[in-house]
Amino acid sequence: MRNVKEQLVNILNAEVKPALGCTEPVAVALACAKAKELLGEEIVKHSVLVSPNVYKNGMCVGIPGTERLGLKISVALGFIGGHSENGLRVLETLTPEEVKLAEEYMDNTPIDISPANTKEKVYIEVSLQGATRSSKVEIRTKHDNFVYLEANGEVLLNEEQPAEVAITVENEENILDTITIKELVENVEALDFNDIEFLLEGIAMNEEIANYGLNHKVGIGVGYGIKKSMEDGLLGDDLLNNAMMITAAASDARMAGIKMPVMSSNGSGNHGITAILPIVAYNKKFPQTDEKLAKALAISHLVTAYVKNYTGRLSAVCGCGVAASTGATAAIAWLMSGDIKKVEGAMEHIVASLSGMICDGAKSGCAVKLASAASAAVQSAIIANQNCFVPSKNGIVGSSVEESIQNLGRVSDKGMTVTDEVIINVMDDMNKVK
Repeated sequence: MRNVKEQLVNILNAEVKPALGCTEPVAVALACAKAKELLGEEIVKHSVLVSPNVYKNGMCVGIPGTERLGLKISVALGFIGGHSENGLRVLETLTPEEVKLAEEYMDNTPIDISPANTKEKVYIEVSLQGATRSSKVEIRTKHDNFVYLEANGEVLLNEEQPAEVAITVENEENILDTITIKELVENVEALDFNDIEFLLEGIAMNEEIANYGLNHKVGIGVGYGIKKSMEDGLLGDDLLNNAMMITAAASDARMAGIKMPVMSSNGSGNHGITAILPIVAYNKKFPQTDEKLAKALAISHLVTAYVKNYTGRLSAVCGCGVAASTGATAAIAWLMSGDIKKVEGAMEHIVASLSGMICDGAKSGCAVKLASAASAAVQSAIIANQNCFVPSKNGIVGSSVEESIQNLGRVSDKGMTVTDEVIINVMDDMNKVK
């Protein structure tokens, strides 16, 4: 008999981690840092290949410690001062001197980075050649998951397998393929607080960067603007607006490259911001015990993982809008009533409302999307709490919440492949214009 609670805790430990900077360029910097460490000498020639989704997500985003944007500076930072043992916090220990050297490297050395010919969502390959040595690393499936390491012709790690086989093996053992939302929530309710207490760390971490965005007009200043509008009386000081405000503010700071970590969810810092901060806003208005709060966070992260299991780790739809907001609304609905029907109904409201939100890469504009995602999460829970539900077989909303999420996955993962290609081409074309 499967130990469901243990498997859910394992997912939380694997998927809820601190991260500094946007996860895609950070993963590129991590791979470059590891490749440089394995090379052990000066780089003479390099090649960096990334999946189209990683390429899209890293193209226009701010990078912590520098005012430069995008993947090229991430490559340079990884080469110059990255430490792979820090994982997704690889950029955190960079000194101002190392950042300056990386900027000089980027200015004086052509950076060879391009999309790989792959259907994989997360894929990064770095090949280095020195005067006497060579190295190669690959990351697949997850942003910090090294599957291949080679130093001077010696293979140190080889866990590669064809994507089709990897997916089959993973799905055979993946509880998220078979568990229902009702089972998920019931098992979270039965979890030992000690096993999930670490999730509360995400509140302090993500609130800290949100407060920075509220006190400094960085990025677009979405959160800052909402705060000022509330102070001016244009917006009310209510749950919905507070959720929008702090969630957007955290994204403003993060997308601007402010050097502060966030607690990520399912490989994305913005997912972590969206999965956590609307719950924080609810807790400020309606205080909860630490145990209740930790279980709400567990529901949010696990439902986010449940949705991502069907939509894919990276996709043409905004994961903050369709996955993390679904997690947040499930958690808020649970805090409001504990009624599984209302939890499921709130989730289906997200499917009915935000399912068409596209992902056009990580950038300052993500703060606008996160404001919408936080608003929808609170709104959906409130509506469901009043016993107002989207009827079954309504658009892509199915006969059950599980079917609705599966339908969302079909639209996202299979139906929008061409859309993703067009988005990347549009962004590429604009970046080529001088």
